[in-house]
Amino acid sequence: MALIQATEIKQTDPYIFVPATLNGVEAVFPVTATGTRVFIAPFNLYVLQMTVYTGAGVIVSGENLRPAYGTATGGIAALGTTLGAVTTSVASSALALNIDTTAATEPLGPVIPAGSAIGVNHPAVALSTGTIIGVGIRYRMA
Repeated sequence: MALIQATEIKQTDPYIFVPATLNGVEAVFPVTATGTRVFIAPFNLYVLQMTVYTGAGVIVSGENLRPAYGTATGGIAALGTTLGAVTTSVASSALALNIDTTAATEPLGPVIPAGSAIGVNHPAVALSTGTIIGVGIRYRMA
């Protein structure tokens, strides 16, 4: 699959940063497979970029993040539709998560329906103490 090209991203595309917590404490990655819901799409949109800002902690083998979207409810279940390949977690970093395109969706990714939760899927990884500071999402109205 191809990635969204940098030339497709415009300065006028909205960007939001969602902190992991409101009290300044980093949120620890769960040890079970989960979907972290970050943003609810207010209208049909394209996700152009997603960046996960990680904090301190121990990253163990197999800990990775994958952009996804799905239902807004459902507790911590993984989000059903992935938007790109996995990215290996790194402590204290800004991790750019890949957003893929296909022949059917090029040059942008799929249209994400209004009301969908946009976020990050995380596999089951025991003993990890990696943390998330927040998530940045650049999007465009569809």
